[in-house]
Formats: sequence, C-alpha cells, structure tokens
Amino acid sequence: MLNYTENVLPFMNIAHDIKTPLNIINSSIQLIELKLKEGKIIDEEFVLNEQIKILKNSSTKLIKIINDFINNTNIEDFNEINIEECNIVNVVEESTLYFADYLKNKNIQLIFDTSTEEKIIECDVDKIESVIFNLISNAIKFTPKYGKIQVNVYDKVDFVEIVVRDTGIGIPKDKIDKIFQRSIRLDNYCKEIEGSGIGLYIVKTIVDMHNGDIIVNSDIGKGSEFIIKIPAKNGGKENIT
Repeated sequence: MLNYTENVLPFMNIAHDIKTPLNIINSSIQLIELKLKEGKIIDEEFVLNEQIKILKNSSTKLIKIINDFINNTNIEDFNEINIEECNIVNVVEESTLYFADYLKNKNIQLIFDTSTEEKIIECDVDKIESVIFNLISNAIKFTPKYGKIQVNVYDKVDFVEIVVRDTGIGIPKDKIDKIFQRSIRLDNYCKEIEGSGIGLYIVKTIVDMHNGDIIVNSDIGKGSEFIIKIPAKNGGKENIT
C-alpha cells in the first residue's frame, strides 16, 4: 500500500522536471526579444540560430517528460525503477551538455570531465537523468554570473561516482543535514532566488532507490559539491520507502 508521499511524488517530480526546460525556453525568448528590440537580430544571425536550437532541445525534453509520465499511468509503476545496463558516462555527459548553450547565455562556465570513456552500470536511466538535471538546476540557481559549474564522473570499480560542483553562494553548515527534506528550501536564506525546494528531495529519493549514497560539501561564499555514489551492480528497490 502506497502512502501519501508515494502517491504525490510522481506529480511533484514531473512538475519540477518541467520547470527547467520552461525556464530555458523563457530565457531564450527574452534574449530574442532583446535582440529584436535592439535591431540586431539580422546582424547576429548566429545568436538567433543558437536560440532556436535551445528552444528545440528544450521543447523536445518537455515532450519526452510528458510522454514518459503519460506512459506511467499506474502510480505503483512510476515509483518502481527500471533497471537496465547503460554507459553511465554517456548518460551524465548528455544530461550535462543539455545546459551548455543556456549557461553560455548566462555567462556561467560549464565543464564536464570523466576518468573513463565507458562505465557500464545497472540503473534506471531516466531517473539518473533526473538526478543530474536537478543537481545542475540547483547549481544554476545559486551560481552567479561568471561562476562555474563542473560535473565529473569517476570509475570506482564497484561503483560510479558523479560529482557536481559549483562556485555559488554555498550552503550554511546548519542546513546541510536538512536539505534533502521535502519541506526544506535552500533559498530560505536567499529570498531573491526562486525554487520549490523539491529538487534535492527527489535526488535523494532516486539515489536511495538505487541503493546509492549522496554526500554534500559546502562553504559559504565558495560553493557546493554534491557527490553521488551508485553501485555498478544494482538490484534497486522495488518501491520508494
């Protein structure tokens, strides 16, 4: 029998996942409007082409999110994980580079690096993509202009380590132990930053479903580091507990 949290989690998840592509689409539209207002849209045709690419990618992502949700008509099915073998390096790299053009527009440097070109693990690809999306989206919210977001993948033989670092505002020490709670918002101490506070809760839930672990290191004014450890061989958990 699913409890209340298990019933509402799929809806919270899709609502949060939709926000990122929508924010990217809105940012691209604003930039196009600015160029039109300045009369530079013809002189800077490459800018328009870049924004069209961003809009297409984000629209495709939205359609995929919605289709995946529609296909999971049973909430019990949605809360289960679909374990399959994959090259986790490709999964993380593609999820990271999705943000490349968007962050370029925001003057935030994005770096992806890996210790190996291939690491085959057993995981739910869609849910791991959601973890990366949520962590990078969170980093974007708290990283100022000219900052840096770095994503690394490390092969640790029996498990894979995925690290997302940023040069943002950091997390207070007394908040770190609470940030994965559903009711906790990191932006409570930074009111100008928008966010529902659900992203890190979703991250922790998915990592737990994979029998993984997550570690957070952070310094105020210097940035944060999220370390995800996922076993290479993973039976997973049938349902959220």
